[in-house]
Amino acid sequence: MTTAEDEETTATRLDRDRPIPSLPPPSQPSKPRGGGVRLLSFLLQTLIMSSALLLFVLFAGVAVLVLVHLFVAGGALRRRRRRRFLLRSPSPNPDPGGLSADELERLPHFDWSSDDQTLTLTDCAVCLEGFREGEGCRSLPGCGHCFHRNCVDRWLVRTPACPICRGGVGVAPPEMAAAA
Repeated sequence: MTTAEDEETTATRLDRDRPIPSLPPPSQPSKPRGGGVRLLSFLLQTLIMSSALLLFVLFAGVAVLVLVHLFVAGGALRRRRRRRFLLRSPSPNPDPGGLSADELERLPHFDWSSDDQTLTLTDCAVCLEGFREGEGCRSLPGCGHCFHRNCVDRWLVRTPACPICRGGVGVAPPEMAAAA
């Protein structure tokens, strides 16, 4: 029995010396990995920011449309009021038109002479050319400004005022012009 006991003791000793094969650790409930949660969080943030940006752009677009509408409608309203005002109120200075051919003939005219000491102007203010000897000129009554006859006549047909000082050109009635 000694041999059997020896063998048993030796077997027990060998078993103690030999490591026991390790078993896999008991399975623990698996925890969700952090990567999946992070991805979901990122997607949720992206969705919220995109929605907020979309709402902002939508409201800004509507605001721009409203402002453009107000600007256009306001301009149309101002034009309509201005037209109504112009049609209702008589102009304080109605456009009388120019002088007639008869009125032009009653204005004083003369031929230019460099010897005439009373004339100080040497250029026509309408065409900006100098006066030449014997050229037909016209001196406007009231202000006394002098011009080429053709230049100032074309002006006076459209506007009965002096081209320089804008003073009215008073034309003598036909009876007084005949007496003079």
